[in-house]
Amino acid sequence: NPRVRRLACDVLGHIGPPAAPAVASLVRLLADKDRRCVVAAARALTEIGPAAAPALPALVALVDGADVEVAREAARALAAMGTEAAPAVPVLTKALARDDRLLATQAALALAATKEAAEPVLPAVIRAFTETLPANHRPAVAIVALKTVLANNSDAALGLLLEALKLGRASWPSETLILIGPKVIDPLLRVLRDSSDARQRSAASATLVKFAHAAVPALKRELPAAEGEYKTAVRAVLHKIRFEADYGK
Repeated sequence: NPRVRRLACDVLGHIGPPAAPAVASLVRLLADKDRRCVVAAARALTEIGPAAAPALPALVALVDGADVEVAREAARALAAMGTEAAPAVPVLTKALARDDRLLATQAALALAATKEAAEPVLPAVIRAFTETLPANHRPAVAIVALKTVLANNSDAALGLLLEALKLGRASWPSETLILIGPKVIDPLLRVLRDSSDARQRSAASATLVKFAHAAVPALKRELPAAEGEYKTAVRAVLHKIRFEADYGK
């Protein structure tokens, strides 16, 4: 009875990690003819977490499958496994470009959860991000960058967010950089100094302004040696910070 199987999955999900002995049974349900049972089994595995690692091959196959809803739930289960999901990195990277924003987001979260295992694919993610990735998927990819920066202080992931400033009107790259904190001030100054992309320089300036007084020491440090357009840009950021401090936004 499919309804009974789904209810059993729900109960196992509520039990959580102590239900690990039932993982083999849940893996069998991932091949059930009733797709609702498949979804229920994937959700139960999500609640079990890293102890559900034996289900990884079956979940990887589902992420790569045609059923988008099932793929989303399988990606969620992989994210819940954390670093145990490292072998799924290639298929999760591929899922970022699937034609479904929610699936891309879940794949991004799963990639981020693998921590160091995601490092080797970051260059490929950056290429996809800047060249081919659908615009509505880009915030999902930013999750990979943010989570990896916070977990591993990855220069490659930080580079992805700085590259995202080229999107101009999109606000989330700047907002994400601010969440990381003042350690991005120096990289933003390098963008302001070295980038040939006017939108990226403008977004870097605006982000530095949002750091307000936290950015002032670094800006003052740069000013004596700065030349040309860079000196003008540094002065403009300092003026904007002071203006907003004095008169409000």
